[in-house]
Amino acid sequence: MTQSYIHGDVAMYDTFIRAAKPFAYRYPIEEAQGAYGTPVAPDNHSAPRYVEMRSAEIADYFFNGLKKNAIDEWYWNYDDTQKIPSVFPSIGFWNIVNGCYGM
Repeated sequence: MTQSYIHGDVAMYDTFIRAAKPFAYRYPIEEAQGAYGTPVAPDNHSAPRYVEMRSAEIADYFFNGLKKNAIDEWYWNYDDTQKIPSVFPSIGFWNIVNGCYGM
């Protein structure tokens, strides 16, 4: 029996597509191919089935600490099938480099 997340992937897709926009982030952590918006209409992106994405090279910095066993606390995911780290021990200051607004 397989279980699926009932809310789908809409919330995660919006987060990932924003991380791929060079006009939203100074250093995008995703690489996208397809219609993912423009600076004039940033929320005008196409459906997930029309966009190809992969992690950018800079995203590897988030996972370097995981390879060195630097995490003390791990938590179970929503359906108790995998353990996820409590934090990413990344190098640098992500909020200062890419900035953000609001909460």
